[in-house]
Amino acid sequence: MFKHFKPLAAALCAAAVLTATPAHAGDDWTPAQQGKGLALATLVAINWAQEHSRARDAADTSAPVGRIPGQPDRAYAAGYAGPANVNVRQATEGGDIGRVNRQFLLGSLAGALILDALPSEYRDAALDAGLVLEVGVVANNLRLGVGFRF
Repeated sequence: MFKHFKPLAAALCAAAVLTATPAHAGDDWTPAQQGKGLALATLVAINWAQEHSRARDAADTSAPVGRIPGQPDRAYAAGYAGPANVNVRQATEGGDIGRVNRQFLLGSLAGALILDALPSEYRDAALDAGLVLEVGVVANNLRLGVGFRF
């Protein structure tokens, strides 16, 4: 459980040090840009939660417990084991929780530093592009049935 904590804690400490140092921003953020930045950060957090849930679910290689695939409310009859290897995920299929945490933490930190360094007119375009991208990713994950839990 704690094997992923040490690198994450080190990355959080590095992020705290980098954000505590004075940034050489292109200019101050407008209230509209601050609102867009908050919306973008919220969508990134939801995307992280979705990917974290996918990684956690992919790490679970246990066999299904008597449920019909694709129909979670229906169970097999007693004594029927179902087809062999149905919905049993392989460990190599994906889902490294530590990798997901590192990528989102470092990506968010790099994105925030880049957005802060941009001049205002480019920052608006970058925030708009980020919002469109994140809305699309989160909506597509929801469409595919990828939920999220914090």
